[in-house]
Amino acid sequence: MSSTPAPDDICPVEDFSPATLTAMIDALERSTTREHFVYREAELDDLWRVLDTALRGARKDTRERERAARLERLQAIAEQAHDLVGADERPNEAAARLREALPLVSGT
Repeated sequence: MSSTPAPDDICPVEDFSPATLTAMIDALERSTTREHFVYREAELDDLWRVLDTALRGARKDTRERERAARLERLQAIAEQAHDLVGADERPNEAAARLREALPLVSGT
């Protein structure tokens, strides 16, 4: 998800790059309906899975402890954003929470 999707589109999340997170934030901020929220939830699920794959790899290498810790924080933020948009229907708060992850993705 590197381009800005329409709120009515669900886009696969293949990485956790700054471009992907920025596109997700933009989509969250433009989401206004329950259907949009479900789509954003699914995208955040995909983000969590991509992070989980990277985290599993980082945990296998003792030299990757700092990266693993960053990935754990990113995954927790993705989970919190997921709950904000899904259970609470607060997409702007989910976007704000996800925005906090941007500094963490540089260097991961």
